Amino acid sequence: MGPGTVMTDMSSKNAEVLSYDFREPARIAPDRLSRLEVAHEQLADTIARWVKGRLRMQFDFSLDSIAQVSYRNFVDVMSDPVAAFVYRRGSTSLDFVTLTLEPSMGFRLLERMSGGTALKDPPDRVLTRLEAAIIRIVIDRIVLSIERVWADYAELALEFARFESAREMIESAEVDEDLLVVRLKCTVDESEGLIQYALPLRLIDRFLDAEQDQRTQARQRLAPDVPTPLHKTQQLVRQARVSAVACVPAGNCHLDDLSKLRPGDILPTDVSAATPVEVWIEGALRFRGQQGRVGEHLAVHLTDAVHNQP
Repeated sequence: MGPGTVMTDMSSKNAEVLSYDFREPARIAPDRLSRLEVAHEQLADTIARWVKGRLRMQFDFSLDSIAQVSYRNFVDVMSDPVAAFVYRRGSTSLDFVTLTLEPSMGFRLLERMSGGTALKDPPDRVLTRLEAAIIRIVIDRIVLSIERVWADYAELALEFARFESAREMIESAEVDEDLLVVRLKCTVDESEGLIQYALPLRLIDRFLDAEQDQRTQARQRLAPDVPTPLHKTQQLVRQARVSAVACVPAGNCHLDDLSKLRPGDILPTDVSAATPVEVWIEGALRFRGQQGRVGEHLAVHLTDAVHNQP
């Protein structure tokens, strides 16, 4: 057997052969995919209950699939026309999340949201801007749930950017950019359709880097729990900076004197010049002392410690 030979187990005639596109290497590890499926099944259940509770209509929502897809392929398989809601990450970012549905599903939602009955034959046209704005009541709620799914890994802070009915006008990513595409099966009055959203993979790098997380966890398991020596702990504590304030004890003065004060005036008090100043550490009275100077700097000579202070 020469170098470079690959051994293959052909014992099973029904072995599944999986294709692999080297131009789009898979970045979603199996364990991460499992987490996504659980999270989006919960998302679907939350949205279904929200719609049923507020719109009083038959509405079922479930996870259909999760896949890594290039933007080019994501657009190619869309219906045309389409109902695409594009959300921007923040107010000035060039990162977009796109949520799409078939116009027929949009019309069925619209009819029920407007107080009508089940729509058997939806119009064969694009949604108007006004119709899309009404449907956004549901779309915005889905977007809110999407933000919560990714809250631990990416601060999406999505803001509505625009509505598009032609798929070539969406332009929410570069044609070869990899996206995470989540497809959700929607059932409105026994009519099924798909609602899907596409999120650039680069926005969720923290979540996708499963190998890095595994290496970190392995190091944590192998590293012994060595206590820090006491003298090092004390040294670190002593290096901490705290606020120290020296002030004259509170005194009284006449309101008439206060009303006449101007910059450059002297404020007389009933506190004696020999009265010790108070030294407060982090908001607590700790010492008393006499004020003076060290070189060109003001200083306090500590004379007494104040005990029993919180």
